[in-house]
Amino acid sequence: MFAGLAACLCLSACEQPNWEDPNYVAQQLETGDAATKLVAFGHLKALDDEKKKVTVPVLTKLYLEGAENQDKFMDVLLVLRDPAAKDAYLKEVEENKNNKGGAAAEVLGEIKAKDAIDAMSKLYTTTDSSDVKQGILRGFTYMPDAQMVPVLVETLKLDVDNNPIALHAYSCDILGDIVQEKPEALDDAGRAVLVRSIFLANNKNQNVGTECGIAVQKLGKAAIPELLKTFKLENKQVQQLMMSYNFPNNRPKGTATTRLGTLQAKEVAPLIIEDIDKERELPASVSTDRNKAIAWLSMEAQSLSEEILVLGDLGAVEGKEKLIKAMNGEYEKVWAEMKNAVGLLLFVQLRQDAAKSLNRIGDRSVAGDVLKAAQDMESFKPLVDNLKAVAAHNKTPVPPAAELYSYNVTLAQVYANLADASAKEGFEKWANSVSDEGLKKELLKIVPAFDLQKECASKGDAKAQAACYGAKVDDQNSIISQKATYELMRLPTEAAAPVIASKLGTDNLEARELISFAAYRHPSKEALAAAKKILEDESSRTGQGYALDRRRLKYLAAWLANNT
Repeated sequence: MFAGLAACLCLSACEQPNWEDPNYVAQQLETGDAATKLVAFGHLKALDDEKKKVTVPVLTKLYLEGAENQDKFMDVLLVLRDPAAKDAYLKEVEENKNNKGGAAAEVLGEIKAKDAIDAMSKLYTTTDSSDVKQGILRGFTYMPDAQMVPVLVETLKLDVDNNPIALHAYSCDILGDIVQEKPEALDDAGRAVLVRSIFLANNKNQNVGTECGIAVQKLGKAAIPELLKTFKLENKQVQQLMMSYNFPNNRPKGTATTRLGTLQAKEVAPLIIEDIDKERELPASVSTDRNKAIAWLSMEAQSLSEEILVLGDLGAVEGKEKLIKAMNGEYEKVWAEMKNAVGLLLFVQLRQDAAKSLNRIGDRSVAGDVLKAAQDMESFKPLVDNLKAVAAHNKTPVPPAAELYSYNVTLAQVYANLADASAKEGFEKWANSVSDEGLKKELLKIVPAFDLQKECASKGDAKAQAACYGAKVDDQNSIISQKATYELMRLPTEAAAPVIASKLGTDNLEARELISFAAYRHPSKEALAAAKKILEDESSRTGQGYALDRRRLKYLAAWLANNT
């Protein structure tokens, strides 16, 4: 008898407990005595998530009333991430009693509780906890809104050595999404801070160049004035940052050039054309320090490489005369200090870059100039002889022809991309006249490019030609793939754009890089949809190739969203 009474002490009218029923568990949590509540909470944790959700209204009520075990109730609510508990999450953000404000803020973001942004911002500016701050920013990522801009801009001003650089990365991600929809949400001062953030790096070699670069890409045309100042080394914020890092003060030029290129900012083309044949005079601040001088000249050479390539990306036909001279080495005297500092190989690269840029401009009228340069076997004979001598000295194999004669082979490929099928006979004649058998073999590999152009050009209208070239865009032979894509780009947008969009998802990453470039020439909403789908479908793919591809596609998608 007494045992039966004891069993009923905690139960109304000696009812049988049903701990599998979430409604019963919720009732005991709300009305039971202390011991029963403790037992009920244990059974609550054992329920599956679907049953736990039935208890959310009671858990929220108890939390808001400040009941005992309040922090444990919040733990359950955070796992469930239920919109019905919004008031509890908001209270945790407002009071941060249990130091779970960041986690609660993240849930508020997931449930798109925009009316919580003000409270989240207040907690962000008052807490010293980096974890809480990161939770709040993660919440912001789900519901980017112009209200967040002041907090995000102030975050980007924080020192990256004394604050987690993840805060800056999140801030750029969120800002990018905000300004893509509403560029006016960021004033001139905010744009300056965003552009500066591209150059942030901490003492652990971590940086936010990609995240903040993509945010600048999403900002679009509104970012161009600040980037032009950076290109001209007139951006005081960026130049001061370079001084604090003890980096060469000309470092920002190359990065600004690249960003202006992905934005298709044609305003920079005249500046680049003017800059190509300028003498690179060492500034007084580095001229007396050999190491600093070499670093400055090396950075100047890298920036010049970016400038030359961007002229091609912009399709700057007006720059072709200087590019031809650069390809032919006519600026050797004005580039002399760079050449002495960084070596002949980089000088060769600059000449190749000029040819590649002409290729991307796509003007067939320069094909003859490219062929003449490709046939120049004397300019780099000392380099070829040196490579052979080094191999002999080290008793190692002589480098393959593609490496020994990289300039000639590269320019021969450029010529094939620029020329039409009528050039085949002359090209073959030259290739067969070359004395080096290895080089001859490399040149003859290029001949099928002319055949492809003849085949597709004979198909009829532009649409039929586009289909023909499109079928070869992802050919495993890179010579064919490149020729197909460059010829596709020459066709009218109405014919080329659908094919380009359909080929963005090719598994051939080398081909995808070039077809992504083609999408800038022939933009379409279909290409934007394709880029977004690839980014979603391939988000889990690993490896450097896919990482670079994702970055390219993010820049492309941002530009297409602003320009289609």
